[in-house]
Order: sequence, then structure tokens, then C-alpha cells
Amino acid sequence: MSAEPRVVVLGAGAVGAGIGGLLWEAGVDVLLVARGAHGRALQERGLDLRLPGGARRLRVPVGGVEEVRPGDLVLLATMGHDTVAAVERLPPEVPVVSVQNGIAPLEALGDRPVIAAMLYVPAERRAPGVVVLAGSPSPRSVTSPPGR
Repeated sequence: MSAEPRVVVLGAGAVGAGIGGLLWEAGVDVLLVARGAHGRALQERGLDLRLPGGARRLRVPVGGVEEVRPGDLVLLATMGHDTVAAVERLPPEVPVVSVQNGIAPLEALGDRPVIAAMLYVPAERRAPGVVVLAGSPSPRSVTSPPGR
């Protein structure tokens, strides 16, 4: 097991798996956490990620919330009403970036380190393991305006 920091996508449904898959493809160490048939499909067959420019199958690692370790960054992409149950087993020092709708879920996170993020990703989970992103997002860190 690597001691390098990674992004753990907690709630790897349409939005979470799409973001996680793009980050993985860009070279980020990612762990997807998903439940049910979708989680099993991601683990067994990988992520079938469909973008306007074409489809790709990505073998992003899939695991459970118990695999979160200090130094990880959790990207929380669950539905708001699942927030408390999703984070209750996380180590309290692990920072959480919420890409959920609204601010009410943030209040449920208590005293842990939390970063609110905003993103617009039209996403659809068409079948277990199959995610469609209607646009062509490009994950990156913006540290200065374009052209500088």
C-alpha cells in the first residue's frame, strides 16, 4: 500500500465516478467508493466512461470507506441525505471536499476539515458501471489566469 496521498471519491455514482475517472486518467491516485450493483460493476469491469469524444474503460481502483487513511483527500459526492452515514467512519482528521448540492450537507460534517466546491457536470449513470458526461471536462489546477 502506497503512502502517497490520494483522492478517495466517496459516492462514486454518476458525478463522483466521472470526476474520479478523469482524475485517474490524468495521473492522480484515486480510490472509488460506490455501493450496490454499480460498485460491483466498477470493481469487476472497470468504469465505462462515455464522453462526447468517445468512450473509454478505466480500471480505477475501487474499495471501501475503511481504506481511507490519513493523508487522503475525500471527495464527497453522495446525495445530501446520505452525508452523515457516508462520513461517519472516516478518520476525523481527513479533509473532505464536498461536491454535493447545497450547503445543508456541509453542516452535517461537524468539526472535520471541510472544503466546499462548486462544479457543473451534467452526468448520468446509465447502467451499473456506465457513466455518461455530456461535456468534455478537463481536470486541472488553476493557479494563474490562462495565458500566463
